[in-house]
Amino acid sequence: MRKDLSDVSMSVLNLYEEFIYYLIDNNKLSVSRAPKNKHTKLGDSIRSRNKARDRFRDHINYFEFIIRKRFPDEMLHNFDDNLSDFKIYGICFQLGDVIKKIIKYAGKYQTKKNIIIIDINDEESRLSIFHELFHMASTNRMITDRIQTGFSVIKNGVDTGKGLNEGYTDLLAHRYFGHTGYRIGYPLEYQYAYALERIVGQGKMENWYMSANPALLVRELEKYDSTDNILYFIKLLDNINDEENNVVVRSTMAKDITRMLIQWYTRKIFLSGENLLHPYVVNNIYTYAWQIPAKIANLDNYGSFNIDINGITNDVINEIIRENPHMYRRA
Repeated sequence: MRKDLSDVSMSVLNLYEEFIYYLIDNNKLSVSRAPKNKHTKLGDSIRSRNKARDRFRDHINYFEFIIRKRFPDEMLHNFDDNLSDFKIYGICFQLGDVIKKIIKYAGKYQTKKNIIIIDINDEESRLSIFHELFHMASTNRMITDRIQTGFSVIKNGVDTGKGLNEGYTDLLAHRYFGHTGYRIGYPLEYQYAYALERIVGQGKMENWYMSANPALLVRELEKYDSTDNILYFIKLLDNINDEENNVVVRSTMAKDITRMLIQWYTRKIFLSGENLLHPYVVNNIYTYAWQIPAKIANLDNYGSFNIDINGITNDVINEIIRENPHMYRRA
């Protein structure tokens, strides 16, 4: 049976007791609750590397403990390469307020410099450290002609896959550290990334993310659609949060994204040998389709997207049946 995110988060929470013993056994920092930092007042805009990193040492230890439990060693090469020399800068709230207008929760990972910047005066911002640590853990700095991090590729100043990458980073941070109080910063992208993972599979998605290999994700999706359509889906996710797009434009983009997800899921069901005319199979597809926008409507800054889920799902099922008349001859 497929586990939902709350099930996985609970299993991670159960690991916390094991983490306590790990800290004690290795004479590391001892904690009794999910790691949090005390409120501090900063006189300078930028604190020293060591002091800021010390404030997050329990978070870093916990993050490393969890991902080494959850991911095979061969998926952690990027993390191992970046762990030794990455830096954390803490910032005061004045600078934090400026950054909050640009990025979520006043947190940012600078891939080229291997630096995490966090507003340590704000509780919500400090918890975004887990999101930024996933960015650090999934960045391949060995590639010289581009920046490849998770499902994002930055080349010649163009960032392709940033929407999916942020959404899936949020998914992982919430899945494995949601019990610490971590909050979703990219709710729209998060929902679409979760829907995509249900098509591809959790194991594949997580491994390809950690190894910074979006090409394998595209190759997997080519089972269900053309490369051009897959790249169009990725670009829609990149741009759906563009502030220049009004609600009508975003609604149209959301419809296209939703249709492709339903189409890919339905094709996966069909290719597995299921009968698209069977009521149980049809109900399964409709259940998946309705879970895509379940938490999208009425989100702040998005408005209610007008998406005809039943109409899209019905069209997709009939389209695949028409594409395969030899398998669906009607009496």
